[in-house]
Amino acid sequence: MVKKSVIVAFLIGLLVLCLYGCNHTHVSQSVEYPTATLFPGTGGVWGYIRTPRAIDQRGLIVYLANTINYEDLIGGFLDLANAPFSHVQDDGYFAIYNVTPGDYVLVVYEVVMGGKALQNETGGLTIIHIEKDRLLNLGIIDFNDW
Repeated sequence: MVKKSVIVAFLIGLLVLCLYGCNHTHVSQSVEYPTATLFPGTGGVWGYIRTPRAIDQRGLIVYLANTINYEDLIGGFLDLANAPFSHVQDDGYFAIYNVTPGDYVLVVYEVVMGGKALQNETGGLTIIHIEKDRLLNLGIIDFNDW
């Protein structure tokens, strides 16, 4: 008969393995962004896209869509041909440099499913304000919805 302490030790080891060894959305601390120099008078943005499975990051593109203001309403317009963009790297990071200062809507785009605008807690669009000569760190962006 197996001792209770052996079973407990096995279960704790299994739990630790699952918490640390199976975490595919872990943010790598070895990647240092940003690494580029901005053109004078431009700005940029960078961050990390976290998906439920690391494989879901492949093929994602992050765009900065133009904002549209009409009275009290704010929307976004994504011009795929002209919008600043970045492919999400295999490690989950993206960076968009040399952007004209202004307000944008961050759109995460997947070729098959289309794009999804970053929303705040109340369901409204999250406006990204790009300032000249500055890189804005958006941190971790959870992207779970398709």
